[in-house]
This record gives sequence, structure tokens and C-alpha cells, in this order.
Amino acid sequence: MNLNSPITGRTVLLSMLAFFGVIFAVNGAFLYFALSSFPGMSTQHAYEEGVAYNQTLARAARQQAVGWVSEVAFDDNGDIAVRISNRTGAAVGGLDIAALLMRPAQNTLDQKLTLVEVQPGHYRSPVSKVIAGRWRFELSARQNGEQVYFKVHELTVPQ
Repeated sequence: MNLNSPITGRTVLLSMLAFFGVIFAVNGAFLYFALSSFPGMSTQHAYEEGVAYNQTLARAARQQAVGWVSEVAFDDNGDIAVRISNRTGAAVGGLDIAALLMRPAQNTLDQKLTLVEVQPGHYRSPVSKVIAGRWRFELSARQNGEQVYFKVHELTVPQ
């Protein structure tokens, strides 16, 4: 195109089509990535949990009064190991522990785990598909069918 040549209708039309074509292509890419990635939901029952929030606060107060502490780590075998102790440091055994291991960036790697007590206060579960990065570990301990402990841990798996 010569700089001295006049701008014709065809040039304007092609320029506008190219401009809006790029806009539509970028919007299409954003739409694809938005629909194929994390949906943003952290619970399936948000309304019910919101209505029962006072019960959640009461359960948290009871848990804090008990003073239990949990430690979570990946061991050398690729298993996840949990230790639960009381305020004095003594191991707390006899719990039924379920956990959810989640990768915030990829919900396709989320895993539901049932931990087995290997010795008093020490629980373990095999884990599959653990890749390097940040993980969220939601630990739920039950005793006699009632939830007595809940804790969320952030874990980092080195590369």
C-alpha cells in the first residue's frame, strides 16, 4: 500500500474485519479457557452451609477448646502421613479420618482419601498423581460418628 494512495472502502472493510476477527478470536480463547478450567465452586451445598453457619462456629469453638494439632507431610513412599496430637503433645488415636487432597489449579487431580491408623495418633494413606506445586489438604476426623476435628493444610510438593 502506497502512503499517497487514497483509502478506499475496500481497505476500510478489510481493516475492520481483521480488527474484529482478532477480537472474536481472543474472546473465543478466553471463553474456552474459562469453561475448561476451575469452576470456582468450593462446595456443592453453599446455601445449606450458609444457613448452618452458627453450627459451624460452635463446632470450631469446641475444636479450639480441645486443642488438638495436626501435622501433615508426604513421606518417601509417596504416601501422605498425618499425626494428630492433643494440647500436651500426646498422640490422639482411634479416629476415623477422611481427607480431600486438592490441587487449586487443576481440579482433575483432586483425590478423596481414607487414612488408616498405623500407630496411635499416626495415620497414613497412599496418594496417586502428586505433581510438584501447591496442594490443599482438608482433614476431617470423626469419633463415634461425630466430626471432632477439621483442619485445612496447605502443602507444597517440591520439583
